[in-house]
Amino acid sequence: MDSITLESIKILDIIGKGSFADVYKAIDTNTNIFTAVKVISKEKFYIEQQHNSIINEISIHKKLSTYERHPNIVQLYENIEDAKNVYLVLEYCEYGALNDLIKEFKKKNTYLTEEAGKYLFSQILKGLEYMHQNNIVHNDLKPSNILVSSDLSVKICDFGFAHIIDSDNNTKTNSDSGILFGSPCYMAPELLKYQYRKNDENVNNNSFNHIKMMSNHMKRNFDEASDVWSFGIILFYMITGELPFYDLELNELFNSICQLSPIIPSHLKISDQLVDLIRMMLNKNPQERITLEQIKIHPWISEYFKDDIPDSPFNSIDLEIINNLKSSFGISKDKLLSDLRNNIRSKEYGLYMQILCNKTVINTSIYSISDFFQSFTTKKIYERTSIVPKKQERKVKTIRICSQIRPFKPLPATIG
Repeated sequence: MDSITLESIKILDIIGKGSFADVYKAIDTNTNIFTAVKVISKEKFYIEQQHNSIINEISIHKKLSTYERHPNIVQLYENIEDAKNVYLVLEYCEYGALNDLIKEFKKKNTYLTEEAGKYLFSQILKGLEYMHQNNIVHNDLKPSNILVSSDLSVKICDFGFAHIIDSDNNTKTNSDSGILFGSPCYMAPELLKYQYRKNDENVNNNSFNHIKMMSNHMKRNFDEASDVWSFGIILFYMITGELPFYDLELNELFNSICQLSPIIPSHLKISDQLVDLIRMMLNKNPQERITLEQIKIHPWISEYFKDDIPDSPFNSIDLEIINNLKSSFGISKDKLLSDLRNNIRSKEYGLYMQILCNKTVINTSIYSISDFFQSFTTKKIYERTSIVPKKQERKVKTIRICSQIRPFKPLPATIG
């Protein structure tokens, strides 16, 4: 097999920019397969103290691919280093981040239906479950860290803030200080004290009393539960196009997360089953929050797990292509099967993948992104649905909303 080197990678277009890394669409000239190359400036990540984050991302990728390639985890093909940069050669996902797709929906006043939400949600769940089975907590789940490939497979990416749970159920973080990281809007209440403990005195103490009690020590179920919370925020955002908690001021945001219950905006009618699932995923007590195993049997999504999640065309081997390659080019069937099963990126592997991509686009209309949008989106407007814990009275309070993030009118939310 020809290994990936800087010389074998041809950069095509830039597809993302960050504070210390840029991401490019590229092609591996050994196999003619598109890749995504994350170019990380050593100077910048040392200045911004992100060195551990890069090491962590690489080690998590390697741990997740030790036994098999998971279809809902973005694959790291190679990591390369020179004097100035670190290069992560990653699986390329043609349709980009879930966040970008949802923003496109919003521009057209179009929203995902629940059926589309189930399709996407089930795949994220499967990838997240695989991570947890390998004792890895993502710790930064958000739509921009979920990518959509050309066959509409959904893949979790960006493991810089992920951490591993050791055999004693202790959390190994990627920071010497022991502080956990993540995106505030998606962060679970029980983690806020850890991320912003230096600023606790600036936050409403009443909001954090029960959080501090819960967080005296972080157990494994708390860690996994924090991913479930973030997953619940993603589900809410996928269906509504809105974040349930948002404020420009971090203190107000934290108070909202700890005290308020989200309200479904009036643009869509949400089923009672979905309302119930979101409510259970956004339970502020991590010990009472629904688990991934329980989510799989929840009425809203259980149909997708009766016979496991439906596979995309790329998750099975196409023997017709293999036989044609054997007869037309004399390619060894046994070698190609071995390369595919072991994810060995040989030239034969590359040729197979090119033919499979073309065949999928031509023959399988359900995996066309335009057909997906047309079949799974709606413009209907219905009444508001509230998500509040059952058997509890709620008072109403208005949350300030960032217009750049949430272009609709400010939505009221209820005090927890």
